[in-house]
Amino acid sequence: MLNAIEELGEGLFFVCAGGAMRQLRIQAKLLAKANVPVLIVGEKGSGKETAARLIHKLSGRSRNPILIVDCTKPYSRVLERALSALAAVCPAETGAAETSLSAEYQTVVLKNIVGLSPESQTQVLNRMAGASSARPANSGGDECRFRILATCGESIEMSVAGGSFSAELYSYLSAFTIYIPPLRHRKDEVSLLLSHFMNQIACKYDLSPRLLSGAAHFACQAHSWPGNVKELEDFVKRYLITGEEAIAFQPLQSLPLTVELVNENSSQERKPPN
Repeated sequence: MLNAIEELGEGLFFVCAGGAMRQLRIQAKLLAKANVPVLIVGEKGSGKETAARLIHKLSGRSRNPILIVDCTKPYSRVLERALSALAAVCPAETGAAETSLSAEYQTVVLKNIVGLSPESQTQVLNRMAGASSARPANSGGDECRFRILATCGESIEMSVAGGSFSAELYSYLSAFTIYIPPLRHRKDEVSLLLSHFMNQIACKYDLSPRLLSGAAHFACQAHSWPGNVKELEDFVKRYLITGEEAIAFQPLQSLPLTVELVNENSSQERKPPN
């Protein structure tokens, strides 16, 4: 099972325990070899940035740093640096492409790209179109020395239909799309994630890992995880500190799942028929 966890650096990791995520890694490896934009779609907390970092790690650009830009935050120097990095490897005004690698970041991840302002959307689109037109016909794609990875929620098509997101930019990005399934569709990974997070977080806070009870495992398998992997990580943090009291999230059923409820249900199941 240890092979199912792939370290990505900076404390991040990719879990490849179930069939859906094994297929996703195959997609990521194929796309990592090509110099094409990739749109990564999924619910909040499902692991979109992790998938972007996986693509970067598997690519030939992994020796270079990766720039992560949160597009939902107000316009800042980070986004300005990203656009400048793209501009540095696009054609100059004369039409000639730069011959030296002047951009510090070769992979730029635009998180929550629907949060970009219309002006920034136009800038990104111009950079991408300019780099594409500057690429020699016989280059095989090697001359475009940066790539865009973008993440978004499943509602991006509604943003395009509503006019708040550029249909042309969406067309550029969505030619290659990766969909991250929510954790409720990856229940075969829950136990591994619980164990990995417990060891990782305990080490971070210099604590001994806490063994999850049967009630905790039962609750975690029953829970729908609307916050996905991020919610599970937060649960492990609480469980490490407070133990069984952490089991207070809302599962698939309408009532909060508690240890007492689990024990009551378990004892009822054990009662012999009348």
